[in-house]
Amino acid sequence: MALVALIAGCGGSSHPAQVASAEFGTSQILPPVRIMAASPLDWLEATKEEIYSSVDAVNGYPQYLPDDDDLTRRAQFWLGALDGRLRQIYPQFFTAPDGQSIVPKPHIRLMIKAGANAFTSVATACYRVPIRFAAPPAGAPVGDGSSVILINAKGTVGLFPRARVSCINRDAAVQSAELVVRHLLQTLQVKSCSLSVDEGTVIIGSDCHLGASVNATTADGIVLQPVSNWMTLQSSLFDLLPSDGQLAYTILHEAAHYYRTHGAIDKRQYHYFYRINTDNLALSQPSVDMSLDDLGHQVTALPNYRTQPLVGQKWHSELFSYGRLARRSLVQDACGDPTSPCAASCRPWMDIMDDPNFDHEFGRFPQQMLSGDARGRYDRWEATLSQCLTSMTIDDMAHPGSVTPAAARTVFWRAAPLAADGTPFRTVFAIALSMNEQLFALAAAEERLLLQALDQRLGFYTTEEEADNLAQSWLPLLGFAPQNAVDHWLTFAKFKNGREQQGALNFSAEECLLLYRSMPKWSRSGQMVPVPVGSYTAFHHSSCFRIWNADQRLPWVSTPVAESLMPAAEQLGGSFETLRLRARQGLVPIN
Repeated sequence: MALVALIAGCGGSSHPAQVASAEFGTSQILPPVRIMAASPLDWLEATKEEIYSSVDAVNGYPQYLPDDDDLTRRAQFWLGALDGRLRQIYPQFFTAPDGQSIVPKPHIRLMIKAGANAFTSVATACYRVPIRFAAPPAGAPVGDGSSVILINAKGTVGLFPRARVSCINRDAAVQSAELVVRHLLQTLQVKSCSLSVDEGTVIIGSDCHLGASVNATTADGIVLQPVSNWMTLQSSLFDLLPSDGQLAYTILHEAAHYYRTHGAIDKRQYHYFYRINTDNLALSQPSVDMSLDDLGHQVTALPNYRTQPLVGQKWHSELFSYGRLARRSLVQDACGDPTSPCAASCRPWMDIMDDPNFDHEFGRFPQQMLSGDARGRYDRWEATLSQCLTSMTIDDMAHPGSVTPAAARTVFWRAAPLAADGTPFRTVFAIALSMNEQLFALAAAEERLLLQALDQRLGFYTTEEEADNLAQSWLPLLGFAPQNAVDHWLTFAKFKNGREQQGALNFSAEECLLLYRSMPKWSRSGQMVPVPVGSYTAFHHSSCFRIWNADQRLPWVSTPVAESLMPAAEQLGGSFETLRLRARQGLVPIN
């Protein structure tokens, strides 16, 4: 397969370095690694025990299926098949000039857990390498041979005793200074810090910011966070997904994160804005559009963008976030006493707030969309809140059933200084309503900007979008049609977003499915409908955009599909329905 040079160079640009792509049929597919000369420090080949004792510590040490379980073997089969195919097509990206393998072969763990999650993990590892500070603190002694440095993308350096750093020990694998510097510059993209090599020693430049912990002239090792060779799938994915093709897409998506070491890079240097159009859909990686940069940064700077709206709501979603504060600092003090004038009117709202199922019913709203099942409960929350606040007065003397102006403004801090007639607010409802009006005015201005972004077809390229695109491009390598990517996101949207409320800039699963099935596709009343990206501050785009993106890319990824590997796969556990039945009967079911 011919190699086509695209963009030379690495680091310092507004989008990641793209050295070459492989031409496969009519599609341009990115290479499996981000740069021509892959760095072995981008990955960590670890034992399952090392990952379990380090990465899993923060997850409470979950349980996993054995490696010889039929479900684990099936998932590993698809990952192994992809790995072998990529190494066959792109040998130059997997091996060093001396023929040594650079990229470890990845492995899968199946976590016994309900849900629809899969992820790659970075691991904290310590490597031994000589390091010297070009401008150490005055009077600092030479290192004692037992310290390591940490350096971030901003060029800030810390120095710590090796014994106090929790990391997977790779001290015995002495790394070359040149390799360490290349990793810091190309993968971590360290800024404002000169790094060089002198006779096998890493030199930390005088322009680097040395933290207070740097108290020596030298160090003997470095702490890095490479991508580990273990990716994790939740076992109930076998129940959620209906076919090997959709399961394989999930695995390929995580494999894209693994091979392109998304977890190890500084994502602020990676993500960029582009225009969603036909030219960019033809590429796995769209072209940066600097003319959209200003609009993109305005959108990502919106202060309330993570607050999800609800159609027809009376109180702005952000006020929901202040519910517990209002309950604790206003309502309880004024109305908690049964003899208080507002006790009866506030009791229904307090009962909702005090319900032990409150967090479960409302989830992470308003940061995430509200489940449709909770909408009726939310409407009651609004109505009882209005009833409660109307009965509470504002009084400097803080009589029963009243609160002081200062206490009210602790919660409703955006309210205007005075009522519309220039007099002080008399009820808590009035001051809350003033803040509510301010919030809706801000939301209207934000929505106008977001609609402008939608009209300009502002795209936000992220590591997640790259993983989506690569996974779809790789499906034919395993004998699967690229349509499996579309089907995967349709399945996922129904599970994750099927009960979400429809928003002006977020399509519910039902609305998305209607647009997908329309004639022509993605139209309403004969007019094409632009599908919103979702949050421009999140790496994951909206489920509907992921469906639309995969569907629109089909003409460019419908490459010759390789011979089916299903006969070989079915020797590991039988049909997919057999495996799904095993998942339902023997594992934690999907909630």
